[in-house]
Amino acid sequence: MQDQQNTGPTQNFFGAVGAVNSTVHGGQVIAGNNATVNSGIDGAALAQLITQLRAAAPVLDLSAEEVADYEADIVRLENAEDEEERRGVWQRIAPRLNSGAQAGSALATIVQFGMALLGG
Repeated sequence: MQDQQNTGPTQNFFGAVGAVNSTVHGGQVIAGNNATVNSGIDGAALAQLITQLRAAAPVLDLSAEEVADYEADIVRLENAEDEEERRGVWQRIAPRLNSGAQAGSALATIVQFGMALLGG
């Protein structure tokens, strides 16, 4: 990493975990907390999605075991190392949201946001 030149801008954003400093290097965002976010996914938007997913848990009609699985998937999404892994986790999360979503509801909005960010 010492030999790499800064190929993009440095930006600061506030997410669910507080302030994060990031620098774009060759198409990747290297964050101050050592997390790497593929440049195809906005780190602040991902943090916002994770916050919304956690906030939605109480309104989902899930058993205690399903809630534990849901939270584990959110942690996987938060810690995923690449875009493909994030999409796979999102594909496990989205059906849980869809089952309780009504058109125009908060859950439907979260699903739309997740789909826009991570795809189908």
